[in-house]
Amino acid sequence: MGLEETIRKIEDLEIQGATDVAIEGVKALRKEYRKDVSEEELEKAAEKLKNSRPTEPALFNALEYVLTSKDFKGALKHFDRSQKSISKNGLVKFRDAEAIYTHCHSDTVVGIIEKVAGKKDLKVHNTETRPLYQGRTTAKKMSNKNIDITHYIDSAARFALEKSDYMLIGADAVNRKGDVYNKIGSRLIAESAEEMNVPVFVCTDSWKYFDGEEIEIEMRDGKEVWEDKPEEVSIRNPAFEKIPSRLIDGLVTEIGVVSPISFESNVRDAYPDIFE
Repeated sequence: MGLEETIRKIEDLEIQGATDVAIEGVKALRKEYRKDVSEEELEKAAEKLKNSRPTEPALFNALEYVLTSKDFKGALKHFDRSQKSISKNGLVKFRDAEAIYTHCHSDTVVGIIEKVAGKKDLKVHNTETRPLYQGRTTAKKMSNKNIDITHYIDSAARFALEKSDYMLIGADAVNRKGDVYNKIGSRLIAESAEEMNVPVFVCTDSWKYFDGEEIEIEMRDGKEVWEDKPEEVSIRNPAFEKIPSRLIDGLVTEIGVVSPISFESNVRDAYPDIFE
């Protein structure tokens, strides 16, 4: 898959999940590098890839890493090893769970659930995210693994939460304060989880860290919501939102299960060459 096709698929959400976006971005840039393009052309290609999903630090950090090191193989190995480590850490953390709730789709969360379900009977409750229905991806993957999955509309999250021991979500970005950016609806559901005493854990590769507090919220095309709406109707279609660290009980990462407040220091200690 070439550069332009990768960009199109990222923009159209055919490539979903922050980790998959980063992996495909690195692969696309590697193809450009193998064409023996100039450094300037390579940087322009990287910029195009970044602009395809401006809310993805994992993509930014991975591209910056390979631009500097040219170690494309090392970047791809990082994500592979990271996913395996996160799944193992998640298995240890959630081995007592009888039921897990998740929102939208995260391959990282799916990996953890598969590990836990491989050791015991586990029920999974997941909610949809409209208008593009990414939650169906989670439901299909769970079903294909013969995991007991119940799929809810997104506005029925409380029904799913009250049947669950833990809430697990992925992340598109984590800031220096340990606040998490994830699919729209995540904060609303996390607030319900706090009220219902359901612990909230974010499952994420630590390369999703960004050195700041705010990140631009992607506004998707309103036609995704209502293609033939009346002219008088305005539509807002935000893709993500910020979940404050106070609502998060911990982050399950490849470097361990850490608190939101210690996330930044742990990431910087683990990857000093990337996060100076």
